Amino acid sequence: MYQDLVTNVRLVDSAFVVDLEGDLTPESEQAVGRLHDELMKNTLTALVLNFSRVKYINSGGIAVLINLVTRVKDKGIVNRIRGFGLTSHFQRIFRMVGLDQYIELLETETQALS
Repeated sequence: MYQDLVTNVRLVDSAFVVDLEGDLTPESEQAVGRLHDELMKNTLTALVLNFSRVKYINSGGIAVLINLVTRVKDKGIVNRIRGFGLTSHFQRIFRMVGLDQYIELLETETQALS
């Protein structure tokens, strides 16, 4: 059974840092939708996704993430999207599906905020 995705949003300078916890699956769509709605209220320079507490990502979860990234980019809500805390396995998957073209993958929050 999947663990529901929980999002915690922090404002750091002019960036939204989103701590993700749980599993990123199609069932995450509501949590990600609420995140999108919150992002729409602001104009920020960066969106930083913290994947360090995400245990599982399946293809449906990747689709949910792609949907978020494209909506945020298309609407000009942020200038850049960065992510950190992904395991090497999920980094490879992000590269395979081309997500690394939209989300710059880094190792730490400090790197993602610089």
